[in-house]
Amino acid sequence: MRAGAPNCWSQAIGHGTIAVVHNTRGPGLAKIRDGGLVTARQALLVSCLDARWRAIFDGADAVSEGAARAEGAGSTWYGSTSLVLTLPAASDDERSFVAGVAASNPHVRLRAVRIARREAETRAPLPLGRAHCEVRAVAHLRGLRIDVEVQAPLIESRRRGQSRSRGPHAP
Repeated sequence: MRAGAPNCWSQAIGHGTIAVVHNTRGPGLAKIRDGGLVTARQALLVSCLDARWRAIFDGADAVSEGAARAEGAGSTWYGSTSLVLTLPAASDDERSFVAGVAASNPHVRLRAVRIARREAETRAPLPLGRAHCEVRAVAHLRGLRIDVEVQAPLIESRRRGQSRSRGPHAP
């Protein structure tokens, strides 16, 4: 046997064995229950047409507000944008359903975040850094309201005349 190796030799059995580890945490092993031959599940699948969402976002009313706050590491922009998207005639249930779809659809969320970021950039006193956003979608009397909260550091130039894309030694 190698020096320093754990003792895995069992005198009673006469060959090497694997040490049994007893894990006291967790539920332990369980046998699988005998299931049926076939299991069925129903799911609702939803698809969204990007061209329709683009048209709805193009007609959206946007209300934005925000302000910069001085913090320890520099200034940070805190703002919010509310987008009211007008939907064709729909019942309360349909508007709630569309709000749920919009809240979970990454393409709709990204479109809303881009609009909110653009709104924040036009109001901020300096260029914005990487933004952190929260998106909520709720049913509205006219259709759908998407609220986007934006938080981003303000990029302050260290030297006068230095652009964001070029370093101090760039031509």
